[in-house]
Amino acid sequence: MSLSIQSLEFQLKLSFDTALVAICLLCFGQMQNQRRRIPFERRFILVVSLVTLSVLSILGYFLGLFVWDYKLSHVLPIWLAKNLLLTCIAEEAFFRGIVQFEIQDRLKHKSYGSILSLGLTSVLFGLAHFAGGPRYMLLASIAGFAYGYVYQKTGRIEASIALHLFVNLFHFVFLSYPMLVPVEIL
Repeated sequence: MSLSIQSLEFQLKLSFDTALVAICLLCFGQMQNQRRRIPFERRFILVVSLVTLSVLSILGYFLGLFVWDYKLSHVLPIWLAKNLLLTCIAEEAFFRGIVQFEIQDRLKHKSYGSILSLGLTSVLFGLAHFAGGPRYMLLASIAGFAYGYVYQKTGRIEASIALHLFVNLFHFVFLSYPMLVPVEIL
């Protein structure tokens, strides 16, 4: 399916085994992470969200991945449910709830432990998006840094899930999704 003439096609597949894995990962990560909940202000999430959306949109535009392409597709409700349950929860439970948490926990006595765990997890998150190519991996790494930063500062996986969903929703509604059709040079 394609949302516009200038966007690549994508598949809206529902995979319940992915949902089951996501829920298991989320539960496992949350059991380990209960001791790290830190109070935070909603303004913090709003500021990080706005900065993240601005950086990703501008950089994605200059990298030739996106253009402004506002649309309210009839598949939005299904896409939103699928994206939350099968993408955001699964990816955040794994990358933040397990990978970042474990690296940070193992390096907690080092002065660089927090930044190293954030950086490594961001790069791994970017590498996991290799199907989109190097430019998309760069954007995914930057997005992963923002998700990890919110997780690190709040200790709440739901904060990184919410930011991840918000970024993906903005991308779906306001930008070419999943990315522009490549222009072939003759």
